[in-house]
Amino acid sequence: MAEVAAPTSLNYSNQLPLGIENKSHRRLFFPSTGDKYESDGANICRIDINYDGMLDTSQSYLLMKIKNNATGQNIALDMGQPVISRLKIESGGVVLEDIQNYNQLIGGILVPSQGGKGTLHHEGFNLGLSNFIANEQGIKDSSVSGVLQRGALAGGAQTESNGSGVIANNNEYTICYKLVSGLLDNDKYLPLVLMNAGLTIQIEFATGIEAAVAATDVPSKYSISGIRYVAHLIDLERNFYDRMRAVQQASGGNLTIAGTSFRSFTANIDAVATENTLNIPARVRSIKSVFWKFSIAPSNRAFNISNGGHAHLQSYQLKIGATNYPPTAINVNPVTNKVEPYLELQKAFGKLGSTIHSDMLGSGSYLIAETASTNSVGGQKVQLAPFGIDLEAFRHQIENGIDTSSRALPMSLNLTHSQAPTAATAHIFVMFDAMFYILMDGSVSVSS
Repeated sequence: MAEVAAPTSLNYSNQLPLGIENKSHRRLFFPSTGDKYESDGANICRIDINYDGMLDTSQSYLLMKIKNNATGQNIALDMGQPVISRLKIESGGVVLEDIQNYNQLIGGILVPSQGGKGTLHHEGFNLGLSNFIANEQGIKDSSVSGVLQRGALAGGAQTESNGSGVIANNNEYTICYKLVSGLLDNDKYLPLVLMNAGLTIQIEFATGIEAAVAATDVPSKYSISGIRYVAHLIDLERNFYDRMRAVQQASGGNLTIAGTSFRSFTANIDAVATENTLNIPARVRSIKSVFWKFSIAPSNRAFNISNGGHAHLQSYQLKIGATNYPPTAINVNPVTNKVEPYLELQKAFGKLGSTIHSDMLGSGSYLIAETASTNSVGGQKVQLAPFGIDLEAFRHQIENGIDTSSRALPMSLNLTHSQAPTAATAHIFVMFDAMFYILMDGSVSVSS
């Protein structure tokens, strides 16, 4: 007689094991470089994080206050995390991550490609709703599918009721950012108890013209104060830490944490050529994807971070060493073929065909202009144009992708245009696997 399997509701032996005794609490870490920073002055902030326990970086965030210092005018922040132009993570003087053009990565690529309705709500709390004008918390509907529109700066100061996303002169508001990096957005708890020097987060703030727009040509200015890193800390029983050290010693004297990080590169597009080759001098062992967007020179009346143009792109592919990726170039047409680059972008995030993950890209917002708009008048369309190429061989695995480090392989992005584009800057980001090692002496190193 065949054995009968009992359903879970009748399987009383299927119980979870007892957990580890723990306590979690919230703690604020303050900057060591002062408490006020200016968009046109002192703009580098360092926050030291040290604790005799564990840090859950996935549940921690940055809190600060922003004040509009522009002369007699309203300003509106771009979307994403526009005020942070560079994010650096260190431990004991060793640089673990250094993401330049961080705001371009978040606001120009990650948020448009991965942000959904929940992201819009977060944008609204952080005064970024002017990107999506709204008489309500969300995207304004239009007769054209997928259109996002901007709000007018003349609408007055941000209040709880009007949702305009505009900061009036001398007004101050609280904003919070969930920092994105291999260590600061990791599923694993960070064992600060095993690290002699803990972590140091260094933030470089962007200029006013880069992070915000104004209704006139008067430069946008802002100041940042009240900066706090709101850390979610976990205390475990002491004998668990002893077991961790035993595991560390048994694994060759180090504890390994895997994460996904980014490196930034910029290149200029020739304004007269219909073919451009952009060098990407990335030397890493495991490139998962490559992303980029095109931007023109910053303007005080343009959303310089989220806005992007298609630069009359006709096809593109990567060349690494002597091999092309993909072997056949990816075609694009801003009128008749937006879907092919869109799907390749989704592949680069590993979510092709997903009905769970959403984005802000639609027929009325993606690849709608050759260059970004230079006018912040309300009602204009949001012009989004992120591109991506997937290089990952295995899904949900670590240390896979293209290795340009071992053999010092040159890498370039080859672009073909249907006509000569306007001069622009390509912001290129290489996404790669990084391994962080916590050694027995309490030092931290990284391999990428």
